[in-house]
Amino acid sequence: MSSSFTVPPPALDVGSLERRPSIVLSASVPALLDASVYDPADSELVEESNRRYAADARPDRIRAAVSALTRVALGHSPSIRLVFGAHPTISPMILQAAADMDAMNESILVFQSEAYAGLIPQSTLRLANWSKGRLILTAKKPEPPLPATLLKRMWPYPASLAFMRELMMSVPGVVGAIFIGGMRGVEDEADLFRHVHPKGKRYAIASTGGAAALLDQRSPYDFHGTLVDPTPLRRLRSYTVVARRIVDDL
Repeated sequence: MSSSFTVPPPALDVGSLERRPSIVLSASVPALLDASVYDPADSELVEESNRRYAADARPDRIRAAVSALTRVALGHSPSIRLVFGAHPTISPMILQAAADMDAMNESILVFQSEAYAGLIPQSTLRLANWSKGRLILTAKKPEPPLPATLLKRMWPYPASLAFMRELMMSVPGVVGAIFIGGMRGVEDEADLFRHVHPKGKRYAIASTGGAAALLDQRSPYDFHGTLVDPTPLRRLRSYTVVARRIVDDL
């Protein structure tokens, strides 16, 4: 970890955060997983992940959509705060896009569970150490014992991850959620957002593939907010235009 940044103490709530217009961003770049490095108990989950998410993911489109959304949201008047879980494929993109803008302080909230504190990427620490962003470490929760194996588990800390997501969805001022690419976690966050914000607007940019496309296929009327025509989210490749339409709809 960076010696210039002190990881904050684990948080149990988000009530002290400033209330301001915020969007939950749920995104990642799906990758093919190697079943040999995972516990045999997770072999079916690995196969499902590769089949459902990685097969039709569009990494270039995911990156373009995340970058465009960052610029549109932070450049909007009033500025819209972005809230997301730390991810090595997403944090650097948002950092790079936001670093070029004169955004408000704490315009980006990056959540990470204490259970995964040792895996926080340097890109996230640089973002958290920058005045425009803030890292929120959420407290870990009791978990079932892990098997005595050197192989990875797909979801080793389910209770801690669920708690992190609950706090992320509870940030004061959240007005909507946007789903880009992604894997199982994006689908889980889409369902959780609906539970926490039953009247909140959700948008799946289906053209990026992965979980976002599956959400649109599963519930075609639930993932374009109040946009009359969802076609841009499914087909348009100008993601700046897509992001502007979503932000205006919010």
